[in-house]
Formats: sequence, structure tokens, C-alpha cells
Amino acid sequence: MNKIIKLTAVSAAILLTAPSAMANFEYSGYLRAGISTTSSGGEQFCFGDGGTGYYTGRLGNECDSYGEIGLAKNLKTEKGQVIEANTMLSVKTDQGAQANDYQSLSEPILSVPQNGAAEIALRQLNVTATGFIAPLPEATVWAGKRYYRRKSVEAMDLYYLNNSGYGAGIENIDVSIGDLSFAYVNVQREQISGKNNVFGKRSVQNNIFDLRLDQVGVFAEQKLDIALVYSQTDPTSLQEENNEADDTGLLFTTELYGSFFNFDNRLVLQFANDALADAGFGNQSGLEPETVAWWEGSLESSWRIIDFGTYAITENVDLDYVGYYAQGKTITSDVSETKPSQWSVILTPSYKWDDNNQTKLELASTSYTPSFQKSSLDLQKIILAHDLSLDVLSEKITLRAYTGAFFGNQAEQVRTGNRDGEDNNIRFGVQALATW
Repeated sequence: MNKIIKLTAVSAAILLTAPSAMANFEYSGYLRAGISTTSSGGEQFCFGDGGTGYYTGRLGNECDSYGEIGLAKNLKTEKGQVIEANTMLSVKTDQGAQANDYQSLSEPILSVPQNGAAEIALRQLNVTATGFIAPLPEATVWAGKRYYRRKSVEAMDLYYLNNSGYGAGIENIDVSIGDLSFAYVNVQREQISGKNNVFGKRSVQNNIFDLRLDQVGVFAEQKLDIALVYSQTDPTSLQEENNEADDTGLLFTTELYGSFFNFDNRLVLQFANDALADAGFGNQSGLEPETVAWWEGSLESSWRIIDFGTYAITENVDLDYVGYYAQGKTITSDVSETKPSQWSVILTPSYKWDDNNQTKLELASTSYTPSFQKSSLDLQKIILAHDLSLDVLSEKITLRAYTGAFFGNQAEQVRTGNRDGEDNNIRFGVQALATW
């Protein structure tokens, strides 16, 4: 009987203390997965992905499954200081991999044995500490692997500033005119020239220095963010002896944002050169400096302008919009096009039936002129979708049904299975999405 009483007492103590122990524990996540078919049979083909961006928009254009699970634990002092440990794993499939019920990491995509069906990645593993520097009580210091102050066009899943990875830094220093942040991140890049380094790998470490000034008041309700990113190689002695390529690079970003009339708008201007020119031209899935020009069409410099936001036409009708233009300059003239370019326009009017139901029509057009050819690669899209969702603060769960089609020479050239292109091939799909 005494053992039972003691066991009961211990269990009660655990139950009573568990809520306080878990009080500072946070769980976050993201998911998307869906099913599709087309008028010509078989699943839909998607133009772009999270690594390259969706230049005609991601609505009705996502073929992968993707999820993130984040766990965080924070501790607070009596003085209000906070230190937090953050972890995050992700899981994804490639296009065409959503084939079976049981989906292992090693399972091939049907008859393509070299491709696995899914993969797990370590996305974040870091510690942040706020309020521990007496002269800078608002500042946060951090170290580890982190999504570092990423900036994106959500409709395109396109990151125009993404300096994520392993690093350390200090952020949110109040300098009266705005918030100052500095980070140091390193990225390993494989080399294609020179001898192997001391580990037997043709790789070089790149030190990336990231300086930002955010929340600068400009006029009325408008604010300005400024970012200066510099990349410099950190070669070993052996790599220096063998004259391994060590191009530096600069990426400069300004972003003007705010509300006026019924617009909520963001205007982004960017310029990049040398090792960061390619990163400033395409989607940044983490900054990837090109320390060596690997072909004649490598970029010497690039610039782009992005304007996106929402216009509230009426209480129930909104217009989301994206305007995008990027242009590069190649290192040589020995290519078909010395100034490759890409432009996109995406218009998404929507009607809100009630708090949980919304219908969207997305019209999009993009054109890409690469270095290796004079003619452009064009693509147009029309998608009609209906969302059933519940949105509470930063948490949102959605069920989406959609139909539509793609047009243009990019759609004509696509070959998937026995289908002869995707031009005018009508797609039907249902998708699940959630953020919490």
C-alpha cells in the first residue's frame, strides 16, 4: 500500500510540474501536400520549385510535398532576459515522387532508381539570447544554423535575400534611426579548378558578412530596410599555393514598404557583382557565391527590381500583385545573349465570401532570356482556386481546390511521360496547406 501511495504522489507531482516545465516550450510547423490530374491524364507538371522560385506564381503549381517541424525552448530570467534554443527539420519530395502510401527516404521514384522518394534536412539549430548586453538591452545575439532574416515574395516562393546557414551575429540594435544587425555566415562551395584541399575535397569556405539597417522612417507610413552583403573566400594554404579561385562579391538591397490609400506595398531594388552576381539574379536558397566563373555565361553583375503587395478594392475584394524584372551581364561576349533577363507579372484578384471561404483567380506571365540563346522562353498561366481556411493570428490551415492551365513555349517544350507538352493541358487539384 505504501508503494502505491508513493507512486501516486510521484505521478501527481509530475503532472503538477509538467505544465510549468512546458510553459516555455514552442512547437511550430508548415506543411503542403496535394493530389492532381489533368485533361490528358496523369499528374500535373510544375514549373519551378522552392529552390528556383515560381516565376508564374505557386498557386496551382506545386507538385512536391514539403513540411517543417520546429521545436523551441526558452528560459527567462527575473530581469526579463530570454535565451532560446531552436531546432527545425524539414522533409520534402521531388516532383513526381508522390506515388505511394508508404514513402521512405530510400524508396525510388517508380522506375528511376537513382532518385529517392523523399529527404530530410536539418534547417535550423541555434541559440538566441536577448537582453544580456547591458548597454544594448534590446539586442539579440545568436549562433548556430539559422533562417537569417529571410525576405521573400510569398506568391512566388522566391527569396530575394536569404543569408541562411551556419553563423553568428547580433541584431536589433537600436540606433535611433532604425535597427542595426550584423551577421557572419560561412558557406562551403565546391571548386572546379586547382588541387584538392587537406580533406581531399575541392571546396573552399566563403565568409559572408551581412550588415543591415531596418525600420528606417522615410515619410508618412513608409519605412526603408537596407542590406549590404559581402562575400570573401577563406582558402587554405594549399589552396592559395595552387591559385584556387577566390572571387569576392557584393549584394546591395534596399526595400521600401508601407501602406498608402488601400495599398500595402513593397518595392525592392538590388544590385550584385562578381561572386554574388548569380545569387542576385536568381532565387536565393541561401547565398551561394560563385568564386570561379565556370563558363562564358557566368555573370559579372546583375540588378533587379521587384514590386509586390495587396490592393484592397472593396471590403470583400482584394488584388494581390507582383511585378518582377532581373537583368545580368555576362563575363564575356562569347555567348548568344550577354544580358540575360527575366520578367514576371502576377495578378491575383480574390473574393472573400465569408471569414473562411475565398475564391482566387491568378493570371500570370513570365519571360526568360538566358545567356545561351537569343530567343526568350515564355510561360503564361490561368488558375481558378477556392480556399476553405481558418486564419488565427500567425496560424493558418487551408484546404484548396483549383483548376487551370499553362501556355507558352515553356509549356510546349515540357515532356512528362507520354504527354506531348503541357500547353493547354487543363489541371485539376486539391491541396492541403498549414502554418502554425
